[in-house]
Amino acid sequence: MDPDDIPSIAAAALSPTMLPFTQEDFDPQLEDALELFPDIVGDEKAGVKSPEPSQSG
Repeated sequence: MDPDDIPSIAAAALSPTMLPFTQEDFDPQLEDALELFPDIVGDEKAGVKSPEPSQSG
């Protein structure tokens, strides 16, 4: 992270070094869970939303 991207103390909700989580933070782990436990995680009753397609691949 570039130091200029760190918000000021006044602009930060909690702490300048604590940025909010985004869906992209969770997508790699969800992809792994879907691969390892497709019958559980992939069941629509579980209420798990499919991850966005990876940008790197």
